[in-house]
Amino acid sequence: MNDISELINNWIVCTNDVWKRWFAGRGYEAGDFSEVSGALFEAIVCSKMEQGAAMVPSTFMQSVAVKYRRAVNETRQICVVQRAGNVFCEPRLVQVHEGDVFAVRDIDPCGMMLDGEPYVEVDRGKSFLLEDPKNLSFWFVTNAS
Repeated sequence: MNDISELINNWIVCTNDVWKRWFAGRGYEAGDFSEVSGALFEAIVCSKMEQGAAMVPSTFMQSVAVKYRRAVNETRQICVVQRAGNVFCEPRLVQVHEGDVFAVRDIDPCGMMLDGEPYVEVDRGKSFLLEDPKNLSFWFVTNAS
């Protein structure tokens, strides 16, 4: 596994800044911003990786794991995708140990479900939780890892 925390965090900060400065509040939806976010991802993350091939964030996230930097015993939004495709979230107490590793479902640098604060969708099997990226380190998982 390769630590890509700095690359991912730089992409999150840059993308969130561009969203807030140039898109939010001007009638744009998140879908309108996906090409911009993807271009920033390619420039900030993919161009620095040894793989060399550009990937869209959603495909790339299939190869990313997160490791908790500290233990968590706090309330987080726990979300499930319902049969109709809607996402239902509710606050619940979450206990995670420092060093616990989880797959990444997605990263939202624009913070669409958390009032503009970026978050990581940490995969927990049938549900996922919304986590502040500052609490996580990001790892690119290769087939050899």
